[in-house]
Amino acid sequence: MAGTPLKSHIPEILAPAGDPLKLRTALIYGADAVYLAGSRFGLRQASDNFQEEELRDACRYAHDRGKKVYLALNAFLFDHELQGVPSYVAQCEKMGVDALIVSDLGVLRIAREHSSLPLHISTQASTLNSLSAGFWKDMGAKRVVLGREVSMEEAIVIRKKTGIEVEVFVHGAMCMSYSGHCTISNYTAGRDSNRGGCIQSCRFAYHLNAEKSCESKKATTFLSSKDLRAMPLMNELLGSPIDSLKIEGRNKSLLYVATAVRNYSKAKRQFLKQGRVQKEELMEDLERMSFRGYTEANLKEKAGSSSVYEYETSRTSGYCMLGYVVEKVQGQYAAILLRSGFQDSDQMEIMGVGEVDYKLPKGEIRDSLGQKIKSGRPNTVIYIPDSDSIEEGMVLRKRGVS
Repeated sequence: MAGTPLKSHIPEILAPAGDPLKLRTALIYGADAVYLAGSRFGLRQASDNFQEEELRDACRYAHDRGKKVYLALNAFLFDHELQGVPSYVAQCEKMGVDALIVSDLGVLRIAREHSSLPLHISTQASTLNSLSAGFWKDMGAKRVVLGREVSMEEAIVIRKKTGIEVEVFVHGAMCMSYSGHCTISNYTAGRDSNRGGCIQSCRFAYHLNAEKSCESKKATTFLSSKDLRAMPLMNELLGSPIDSLKIEGRNKSLLYVATAVRNYSKAKRQFLKQGRVQKEELMEDLERMSFRGYTEANLKEKAGSSSVYEYETSRTSGYCMLGYVVEKVQGQYAAILLRSGFQDSDQMEIMGVGEVDYKLPKGEIRDSLGQKIKSGRPNTVIYIPDSDSIEEGMVLRKRGVS
């Protein structure tokens, strides 16, 4: 099948943007594109999402930096809900969105009729093979976000057979169901997972009572998956014809976005410069945030029992987010809005975009009155001497947290 030609450049790094601040952070730390949702028709109700003016500003901010914005319109809708879609997709096009991510065939049809935006098929559509991908291509889609059940080799075959762009997940939370088609939350909380209401019931501990002989004496999290981390496979992924490497996490923290994006972006820069990725250092940094253990899931071979996360809480990383840079006056100071408190004895660093983190200078932290301080409280602004390595939007983290 004819389609988008196989390209000579390597895949884009696609990052989550749950709100305007996370969008800016993702782009600062090297994402080529971000995906987000507007105020309607998306699947992440817990995200702050983007109101009309915020979405327009987000597109302008991204485009000024040569980046792209993909809007998730991936909820499954009833007839009465479809009425607002035509005007909404037309509005999104005017605001500068680069593509729509859709699952519902009805939404896809409306998007084709009322806009000229490229269409990406959401992972919710469970595209696992070349015939399905070819169907979506025939329906006018430019890209398919493959189900997490697809291996790297299978994704490459789909790309070559169909000519449609393919996108695969490389990092983040995993669902125990096929591409998120889970209904546990519907029964445990009266919330529809497939309409943005998932409460992550798979993370709870359960007793197994299938048979008396198999009854578990202790509640366990046997439905909970470890988090996906594809960094060990980045040399193969970056050298493949796959078009986009996607990081999960629109509901995740600012520290998560900064950490995940900067490491996968570093991997891409290393590959471009050296032809290979120095994976060990990057994998280590990906453990400097909370995570549920790591797995390569189905990317190399089918996931098995080793991908189950056997604990109810995430692993602590020894790091926490302190704040982020809100203002920089060249040659004078950088202002940081604190999200957490600190003491003078804490090891604090601003996460750099390049290879080096910026250590906060001891004895040079000041308050809004210009007085030197040895501690700080949440929701206050502190000031440090400016450095060429500091940019607005960079994240400040603290080491040594248990």
